[in-house]
This record gives sequence, structure tokens and C-alpha cells, in this order.
Amino acid sequence: MFELGLSIKCDIDDPRFREYGIAPKTKAEDSFLSHCLYHTKESGRVAITLPQGVLFRGAAEGRIPKALIDKHQIESVIGFPDKLFLNTGIPVCVLILKKNRANSDILFVDASQGFEKMKNQKQLRPEDIYKITETVIHRKAVDKYSHLAMLEEVIENDYNLNIPRYVDTFEEEEPIDLSDIQGQIDEVDAEIAKANQTLANPLLKELGSAKIEGKGLKAPELRFDGFTDDWEERKLGEITTSYSGGTPSAGNSSYYKGDIPFIRSGEINSSKTELLFDGRRV
Repeated sequence: MFELGLSIKCDIDDPRFREYGIAPKTKAEDSFLSHCLYHTKESGRVAITLPQGVLFRGAAEGRIPKALIDKHQIESVIGFPDKLFLNTGIPVCVLILKKNRANSDILFVDASQGFEKMKNQKQLRPEDIYKITETVIHRKAVDKYSHLAMLEEVIENDYNLNIPRYVDTFEEEEPIDLSDIQGQIDEVDAEIAKANQTLANPLLKELGSAKIEGKGLKAPELRFDGFTDDWEERKLGEITTSYSGGTPSAGNSSYYKGDIPFIRSGEINSSKTELLFDGRRV
């Protein structure tokens, strides 16, 4: 004997569970199905909200769902989106059971895509509720939304009630025309090149550069005092020697006794530097 939640005690001699058996302790929600069905009127229905894991039980764990299927007591299986409830983020389903039922078919509804996204939750809209209700009441088969499965189909699926086995929601993507995509890329590249040229022309004009015809050189219209020659294109390595390494220690004054003062970035707006230059601070 074990307890389901806080109120249901399960015993094999209990008439609620005699026909269906007792579910394993880790799958006690299955016994809740037979408990609810037992307390339903002979001609009545019951709708039960459960985690979707109940839909694909196997072996001993699936004994109660299998018995309900064989007795034609599962009328509909409806799958809902996740984050629908405040106290759990898992996707849930609703099983509609009918105690005495002649037909053996089961309606599967995938309502997992119909919702309004809130801040931290999802919420069914009036149109979503209406679509579910109309589909279930009239037992409609709707493409990519619902499917009316015969008992033989369910048995072929080993009594697995997982909704994607019955409702195909796959959306086939349109084939991609690679030549068209390449054409679009070429158009974008041309627009980028045109935009770059549009931006570059005013900048060059502002700098005052002008190409010297026949020489391939450039000379600015505005010159600093003492500069009159044409510009030459030279590689930086041809006219400079570069070094790399860590910043010299400020505690060693011998590093700072050359002709070039060191200025820290934080001293750009300062009138002096804390680093030594010729044995003194500047």
C-alpha cells in the first residue's frame, strides 16, 4: 500500500484499482486515473491534467494506460505547451476518459503551438480554447493539429500515446535557390562598395588629397610648414624600427633617462608626469 499525494491510498483489494492494478510508486499519477474514473458516473466523462510522461509508459509502468485503452475508456488526448502553470514549467496533457464507451478510437490533439507568450509564462487565448473545444467536441481530424486514431493504430504503436506519433506537425521548408541567394549577396556587396565610396569621397576632400597625374602620388592641398614634397607610399617597416614588450617599470629610473619622455595615459590632460626624465619629474 502507498499514498498518492496526500489523500489517495492504493490497495490491490480496493475496488478503484482492482481492474487496473496499482501503478509503481514513482508513477502514482496512473493510479489517479483509475481513482477518478471509479468516481465518475456510469455515463460520465472526466478530464484529468497530467504530465506528458504518462503518455509513453512501457512494460509494468504502462499497465494502467494499456487497460484503459483496451476498455475503450480513453476518449481524447490533448497536449498543451510548457510554462502554462505557475507552479511548473513542464508541458502537460489532458486525458478525457469516459467510463462506458462503445467506440475504441482516440482523438489526439496537439495544442502545444497555440498560445500567447507572457513575461514568464504562456497563456491560452480565447481562439486557442475555442479551437481545442471545437476539435474535441466534433472529433475533427485537422492537418498538423489533430488525428483520430483507431484502436489498431494505437496497438501497432505498442499502446504509446505520445502525441507526435499520431499528429505530424512537421512543416516542409521551401527549397533554397542558391543562384538566387548568390545574386542577392552580389547586390548587397555592390551596395556596400557604393556606400563606402560615398563615405570616402567627402573624407578625402576634407583631407585635401589630390592625385598627381602620371606619378601615382598624392599631395595634400593644405600643408604643414616646411613640407612641400609629394606624398610617397612607403611601408612602415622601411622607415621605422618597432619593438614590443611590457611597460618599463616606473621604479627603475634608468629606463627613463633618454631623450623621449614617457607619459601615462592617465596623464594626457596633466601638466606633468610622474615618470622620471633625466633624473627629474616633468
